[in-house]
Amino acid sequence: MHVFTAAVDDYTPPTVQMVSTPGGAHPEPPLDLAWPKLKQLQWLAALVEIRTGLRVRAGQAKYKIGGIPQRGYFSVSVSHRGGGGSSGPYRFDSAWAYLNGIETGAEAMRLTTRKLLDEQPHTCAMDVVLDGEEPW
Repeated sequence: MHVFTAAVDDYTPPTVQMVSTPGGAHPEPPLDLAWPKLKQLQWLAALVEIRTGLRVRAGQAKYKIGGIPQRGYFSVSVSHRGGGGSSGPYRFDSAWAYLNGIETGAEAMRLTTRKLLDEQPHTCAMDVVLDGEEPW
């Protein structure tokens, strides 16, 4: 069994692990719909982090209308190699969709990059010819 781990932020620190089994892989712990909405989003953010390698966090949005704090809004932040940003406020369903979009976008980028690398001409030392002579 292989275990890969990403911890979510300090406010609600569930640790999500992808457990590999002969039949595939599954997250541990599984999503519990009885958890508070924020913890569910943090669980998904940790899962997206494991799957993409991006640092993904979900938190309570600090959102005000007319100076009055609004409840039930969430924010999402993404960072990688020192760059990144945050987005929100989102209601729960929109934050969930946004987190899934981060994973989808990361996978699309990975596939596009792999395709571009595969299309590049490959050069190896055995293919190099110097002054019309082979180098060996």
